[in-house]
Amino acid sequence: MQRLPFVALVLLVGCTYTRPLDLGAPADRQRVTQRAGQQTPVIVVSGRAPIQAPLLSVGADSTTWIDPDTRQPVSVASSEVNEVRFPTSHPRPARAFWQGLVGGVVVGAAIGYIGYDGPGWIVSSHAESAAVMGTAGAILGGGVGGLISLDRMSPETYTRPSPTPRDLP
Repeated sequence: MQRLPFVALVLLVGCTYTRPLDLGAPADRQRVTQRAGQQTPVIVVSGRAPIQAPLLSVGADSTTWIDPDTRQPVSVASSEVNEVRFPTSHPRPARAFWQGLVGGVVVGAAIGYIGYDGPGWIVSSHAESAAVMGTAGAILGGGVGGLISLDRMSPETYTRPSPTPRDLP
């Protein structure tokens, strides 16, 4: 039971979203090109090391990007592209944490103030109830916001499936 939080954290942080890549399908070409407009991908071309490919554009016959060193366009046949990786999709994890924290304080304090039903052994006024519930809401909201941002930081990968024996000549 003590390992459960650790396992949950590893799964959230270490998960990679892998999708099949079929550059012959217009929907896949459009999805990859549109996503490349938002973030610089890393592509793997047959026989080459992974390449950062700013301004990636995937067409039916060719895939084009701008070489970061020479600033010149580079083009290869789309059939040579084996993988397109987008390292992260959420650039500001701290922002999600703070949004969750602030939202948790506001909601928790409101619930604590409205839900106060008389003195008890922990709280004895509306203000104390709002403070206790606001603190609990901050912890919960910050934690949830942080976990969601970690999940969004998982890399997204489009991979061309390897050929099966029946696909080979």
